[in-house]
Amino acid sequence: MATAAKLLCISKKTVSLYPDNENARLYLAEIYLKLGDTDHARKQLTEALRIQPANTEAKEMLRRL
Repeated sequence: MATAAKLLCISKKTVSLYPDNENARLYLAEIYLKLGDTDHARKQLTEALRIQPANTEAKEMLRRL
């Protein structure tokens, strides 16, 4: 099983390679939330909504913050 730090590293790399992929940003936000980093999670969710304003999952995750 991968550690949270390793998942964070991989996910950040994915977002850097595919910055307009809202799903990659959602996954990165989920990792940040699991690590208790709501500021970075909020940033990724906001970016996901910039890319796809109708993304209901990102909206719901932001609402819960």
